[in-house]
Amino acid sequence: MFDPELHNRIHQSLGEYTSIFVQRLPRYAIKNLHGGNWRTRQKALADVAVLAHLEGLYFVGSLGRWYPECAILDVDSREKNEASDIRAALGLHDSNSFMQASESQNSFHILFRPQLNGRPPTLRGLHTALDGFGKEKRVEVYPQRGRVIRLPFGPYQPILDSDLAHLQSWDEKLFWFMKLDEFELSTIEGTQQELVLTHSPEVIKQCRRQVLANRIDEDAVNLLTHGLQAPSSRDAAQFTILLHYFRQNVSLDTAISEVWRWITTKNNGLSKDFQRYPDEVKKHIQHQAASIYSRYDFSSVYPDSTHNQHEGYICRPDIEEIIRIAGGNMPRSKFLFNLVKYSYPRRFRDFIGFHRDRLVSWASNRTYQKYLDELDNKGIARRGRAYSTDAFSKDLKLKWQYRSSDEAILYTGRSLDTIEDTLQLIYKPPELRELLIAAGASKQAAYEVLKRTFESKEKRTHIVHLNS
Repeated sequence: MFDPELHNRIHQSLGEYTSIFVQRLPRYAIKNLHGGNWRTRQKALADVAVLAHLEGLYFVGSLGRWYPECAILDVDSREKNEASDIRAALGLHDSNSFMQASESQNSFHILFRPQLNGRPPTLRGLHTALDGFGKEKRVEVYPQRGRVIRLPFGPYQPILDSDLAHLQSWDEKLFWFMKLDEFELSTIEGTQQELVLTHSPEVIKQCRRQVLANRIDEDAVNLLTHGLQAPSSRDAAQFTILLHYFRQNVSLDTAISEVWRWITTKNNGLSKDFQRYPDEVKKHIQHQAASIYSRYDFSSVYPDSTHNQHEGYICRPDIEEIIRIAGGNMPRSKFLFNLVKYSYPRRFRDFIGFHRDRLVSWASNRTYQKYLDELDNKGIARRGRAYSTDAFSKDLKLKWQYRSSDEAILYTGRSLDTIEDTLQLIYKPPELRELLIAAGASKQAAYEVLKRTFESKEKRTHIVHLNS
């Protein structure tokens, strides 16, 4: 008998699982449960194969995502206590990692959530930070660009930590993975790290506008399906497809090879450059891809799934509750909006660490502590035991009615950065005015909010109000 509630829960959990662990392009591999070699499938990894792995029909292996949300130490031919020592030597423990059995005896996967200087690391950055440790301890670091790694949480991959060994279903294991704290790669002693550069504010704004272009995915799918549509359009078409692949968290090398394959098979005779100078076109694709990927990385503009996992997301009922709690006051609404938004992908943790710089950016150095005190008095933001007024990171737990991630407010697949952009997206001016006044704002204050939100939108983003 069909259970719609169970179906919706599995659908939501599978979406979260694939956004963390699955690289769909350009290929994947499968392996029988009882041995044999990996067999490559030269096609995109679909949900039906992922579910087959999670249900124990066969093993599925996936390549690395450009921004990996999970890192794995692959420990082979060691006793369990030696694998535990390797785990501890890196600085991993049961609050930021867990150990999972691999296929063969005395083989283990140690899973953790990496970050580099508080940011999601690229696949290249992950290996720059960890490959020295891996060589020293004779373990392999995954995911990798060109080699698959077995997806986690299948029924034949039990978690070995004693307090989690009872977990059976993949969605229970996923829940506990999402409770893990991030592991900061910069704490690894004696390792080289990628140089972190930052673009100018103007370039960063331009990147954010480009990635929110509301037809980029639609145009890319049309180009991938039908090929070039007009003469002298190759450069723009390649940019559109490369940006599409970036947003899907496809690795740089894969994006290059996929666009080269596309222009080779679907130029439709409309590119004179390709017909005359194919080698130059290939070099152009490589240069174009490297420029796009580095430009977005240095601007801290991430693929959609990484953006939503790192920056957070929020749902429409949350907005109404935030404005009500803040009494229609926009500075307080903005602060609580960002607290809730950042908390959503971390909501399963006992306490969430908020870097002081984030709290200041959401309010000011003078007011953020005041706003936290107010939320504490209302029973909304409870402080952790490690909390102190001058600490670099603040441990908080929000008492909040979190909704399903399926209800997240997204614009072309991404959460929006500011409360003003979010209000602009989901409300018409009369609706927002009514909400503000009902929460306690004066008519003049409501007018000022409407003016900032709707009349000056071209100064902040290019977002078009969907209800207009």
